[in-house]
Formats: sequence, C-alpha cells, structure tokens
Amino acid sequence: MKTLLALALIGSTAFAGPASKVCKQDGEPVVTLHHVDDTPPGGSTGRFAIWASGGFSSNEQDPKTKKLTNERSGCLEEADFKELQGALAKATWKFTTARVKCMVMSVRHTEWTVSDKVVWDDKMCSGKTADAVTQKAIDLVHSLEAKVTADRGVSGTPTK
Repeated sequence: MKTLLALALIGSTAFAGPASKVCKQDGEPVVTLHHVDDTPPGGSTGRFAIWASGGFSSNEQDPKTKKLTNERSGCLEEADFKELQGALAKATWKFTTARVKCMVMSVRHTEWTVSDKVVWDDKMCSGKTADAVTQKAIDLVHSLEAKVTADRGVSGTPTK
C-alpha cells in the first residue's frame, strides 16, 4: 500500500530527469505564451508557462472541444532557468513598428505575458521588431518551449 501511495505521489508531481526535483507551479507564471487561433470558434490552442520555481507546464487545446492534450509539466534545467531569469530581467519589451508592413492577417498568434502583464502579441506582419535584449529573451523562451515539449521524456514528462 505504501508503495502504491508513493507511486501515485511521484506520478502526480512535476519532475525533470533523474534528480526528481519538484518545481511548484503556484501563483502567476513568470512568463506565459498563449497560442491563439482566431478562426471560429476561436480560442486558445495551447499554453506554455514557466514559474518562479523553475517549473513549467505545457498543453495543447482543441479549439472546438476545449479538450486539453499533450499536457506536460516539469522543471527546467538549472542552467536554463538561470539564463532565462537573466534574459527576462534585461528585456525591455520595447518594439519599433515599421512604417511599411505587409497586410497579411494571421488568425494564429501568440500572446506573451510576463509577470502577469501582457507585453506582446506576436502576430504575423505586425511590423513590430523587438530590441536586441528583448529578442534574446523571446528566442530563449521559444528554445526552452521546444526543448521541454520535445518527445524525450527527460526535461518534461507527459502528464496524460
């Protein structure tokens, strides 16, 4: 019975690799990407979030049924999290808008929230260009999302 309880607890907590470090996902995330599809019926198609503990969660959502799939959670590697903290601390979230931009309207975009504040809505052909330090933070978050959602089972463990 104790073994069964221990297995249930291990299966319900987030962990990364062999160290089994637990990262709480309490409060507002440090950074969140909401992947949105405005095609009717519209709505979120996924979310990636990182908390102050170094914990992350990721999921995809069917816009029609609202059912979550590909749910993952875990802990970022310590070096990755420290790099992220530094990049986010330096990011200004300032963008320049081009005088001339394309007129393509994309129905898919990513809304960026940092410390509970929407800082950018990444839309195709928005004409917005981030300053260098902000672009570094953006690139780092994208690379971490790709890394932890890759189907490796090391950095993140599928929860469903």
